Amino acid sequence: VRLDHRVIHSLSSMNTINQSYGKPTDALYSVTRESINNILLQHVLSLSNVLISFNHTLIDADKNGSCTFINNESNNEFVKQYDLVIGADGAYSGTRDALLR
Repeated sequence: VRLDHRVIHSLSSMNTINQSYGKPTDALYSVTRESINNILLQHVLSLSNVLISFNHTLIDADKNGSCTFINNESNNEFVKQYDLVIGADGAYSGTRDALLR
């Protein structure tokens, strides 16, 4: 989505001001979170060496790639070893938090 201005909202009224990003040709381009998630998921599903697991919670991770999870349906806890761990699970990333400890 092309965004050619930002909207500034007044705290005291319903008035708004549109402020352009610069020249008329300047713009930001936005992708919805849903769109990017679907693109990434479809790509990952096409890879034979990737396993996707939903309904799991990360309990701990270390810098050697050892991750402890709990299966939210069975309540079973288990450990898996990974070559690469990426903390891309949101603003309050449990993965990032565990790896920074």
